Amino acid sequence: MQKDIFIAYSHEDLADAEKIEKHLSSSGLQCFRDVITIPGSAEWIVEIARAIRGCSAVAVLLSEHSVLSEHVKNEIRVAANAGKPLVPILLSRGVPISDALEFLVGRHQYVFAIPSVEAVLPAIVEAAWRATDRAKHPN
Repeated sequence: MQKDIFIAYSHEDLADAEKIEKHLSSSGLQCFRDVITIPGSAEWIVEIARAIRGCSAVAVLLSEHSVLSEHVKNEIRVAANAGKPLVPILLSRGVPISDALEFLVGRHQYVFAIPSVEAVLPAIVEAAWRATDRAKHPN
């Protein structure tokens, strides 16, 4: 089953990913998050790539953990190669965005989770809806 938005995150940011997923879901978006959506015994990497290509957009939680995660970097690469709109969510100030990561996500406006994720959940939902709509209706 295709979903509206894939959530890319580091497992160290699980609490924020869960909050964001809950808010996106309550707004009517169908979310894909790895530990919730991949069925048991499935080949994880294959399912992740399929899910990203099948989603309309990808929300990327950027933190000091995720920018170092090879899994998150690979998820962003797959999304970029598939032409998926990104919703980059900067979880805190001072996250070191590398040149390679900036190349992939830099053309998209960031949502800054400042002062907290909770404070910007409506902005995250708005950005996610805009990205999914843009993917479904590119013209």
